[in-house]
Amino acid sequence: MDESMIRRRSTRIAGALLSFLVIVMATKRAWAETDETPRRIGATAGEDPTRTLEPLTKEVLIRRSVETFPSGYLNNISVIQGVALGGLILNTVHAWPSDAISSEAALLLGQATFLFMGILVVSYEYLWFLTVVRWTPTFRDTLVPLVLGVSEIVPQFFLRGGTTWWTSTSIFVLVGAAAFFNTITRLEPELFSSDGREAFREVRTVLWRLMMCCIGTSLFAGTIAWSTAFHEVRLVSMIAAWALGTALFVVVSLSEHALDRVYAIFEIERRPKKSDRKRRRITATG
Repeated sequence: MDESMIRRRSTRIAGALLSFLVIVMATKRAWAETDETPRRIGATAGEDPTRTLEPLTKEVLIRRSVETFPSGYLNNISVIQGVALGGLILNTVHAWPSDAISSEAALLLGQATFLFMGILVVSYEYLWFLTVVRWTPTFRDTLVPLVLGVSEIVPQFFLRGGTTWWTSTSIFVLVGAAAFFNTITRLEPELFSSDGREAFREVRTVLWRLMMCCIGTSLFAGTIAWSTAFHEVRLVSMIAAWALGTALFVVVSLSEHALDRVYAIFEIERRPKKSDRKRRRITATG
């Protein structure tokens, strides 16, 4: 057994162990949160703290729905993104060329960097949106993150590829646009108070912009895929892979601006002012 084969098997085992560890940790966290809630309720109601059941009432159903939606969503996202990150590390190491300073290495690094940034952006988008709004969970709320997770994992198997990588990446970004559209269809003014209707318009506007940004990026990736299917344009593919990061930067910038606006509407400082940060540093050093 040669050294390269040993290295491939070692990286595969390491990636599998990393993915398994992430799944176990996320599942353990979900069980802990699920088990802790009824215990707190029983204790406050003067009942036996070891009792894990409570009668279903309207108030209980509303509270369970509000609590289940963000925790269930974030647990699903944690598991999916953990598997995606472990797979990306594994496939990047496996696909790394023998010549570390070459166009092949630059192409691989650009593709892997985009996929890593994609994992970060997907996690970030779900996190900020769950901070702003919540609704009653439905089947779509389970299906959409799973489909999006699968679509972001598939391009990892085609690193250093041409048409296959660009096609799968185009599909990944297009599924992201569909996820934004799904959120738009669930967004209603009633999810905001009467004083927060301006926040509703702000969130709805940014979701439409994010969806259009994803559609444009998907068309760009699809165009590169079409070009590489007929011509060997490795240099163009390498440059375009790095240029994809610009779209992710735009997505984050739009989201950050919208979040700042939403917090400002409710007269909440999202970030400490520079003077406050300076005062804290002086106090800490003093």
